[in-house]
Amino acid sequence: MIMNGTDDPLVPFDGGSVSLFGLFYRMGKVRSSRESSQYFADLNHITGTPERNVTQVADGVRVEQVLWRNNSNVEVELVAIHGGGHGIPQPYRRHPRGLGPSPKEPNGPGVIWAFFDRQRAK
Repeated sequence: MIMNGTDDPLVPFDGGSVSLFGLFYRMGKVRSSRESSQYFADLNHITGTPERNVTQVADGVRVEQVLWRNNSNVEVELVAIHGGGHGIPQPYRRHPRGLGPSPKEPNGPGVIWAFFDRQRAK
């Protein structure tokens, strides 16, 4: 599972250089979140078009879930938080402003738990 915010100032959702505002903390380049998810689907031999679901939540945030799982015992899921920053969204704590927006929804730990709970059931 990959859960990334599209407005992350450290790790760019669309790939590129990892840095803080392009000025500090230069740590090299990363693949986009979508490329990374596809890489893990390919690595696990999951073929076909992934399932997509988009949900509008509070404060104008959209949650896009992309799930690869065709008849496989393995799932790969990308949860794109459109309007989210670097921290995992959750209703209990706001992250420092320098890490980008901190949406209260979805409850990130709950989404992560549901993913791993599905894996255990197989």
